[in-house]
Amino acid sequence: MAAHLESVRRALAQQDAEVDRFRAIIQENSALNERILEHEDTIARQAAALSTLRSEADDTMTARAAQTAARRLEQQNASLQRDLSAAHEAARALDKER
Repeated sequence: MAAHLESVRRALAQQDAEVDRFRAIIQENSALNERILEHEDTIARQAAALSTLRSEADDTMTARAAQTAARRLEQQNASLQRDLSAAHEAARALDKER
């Protein structure tokens, strides 16, 4: 009978060890799942921030393109003003000759 009780105790001790091992595995798995969720959350936040940055970059590029176009127009306008002044001067010179 004592041998049987010892056998049962060993079996229970082995089962307790297995339960402890599985508990440790479950806890590790839970910690890993938590890290995964945190990483997924971080990735989602970073993706949203990246989208915002891309939009802002597009706006900046659009603004730069508009500024470049405005500078070109200003230069063309100045050139046309010079040409117009020269044309008026030539017209005045012709009027004086008549």
